[in-house]
Amino acid sequence: MPDWDLLFRAVVGRLATTVVAHQAAGAVPNRAEAAAQLRAVLLDCADALDQLRAAAATADAAPLPSPGAGTTSPTSTTRQR
Repeated sequence: MPDWDLLFRAVVGRLATTVVAHQAAGAVPNRAEAAAQLRAVLLDCADALDQLRAAAATADAAPLPSPGAGTTSPTSTTRQR
């Protein structure tokens, strides 16, 4: 099962890093190019968050395995006569 907190932190971290880098660039010679790069990262992060949401919803809807599923115990086997 994925570590949801780690995955969400990765997306939030990328957003924060992008904003800091964009602010550090200050007055860029080509504003249109900078805006396009920022837009691409933001859309990529939005897509990643949407994928995480869908995966989390699927994981929540999946039935949990019953305890001991897939294992056999000596008491659960039947004897052949």
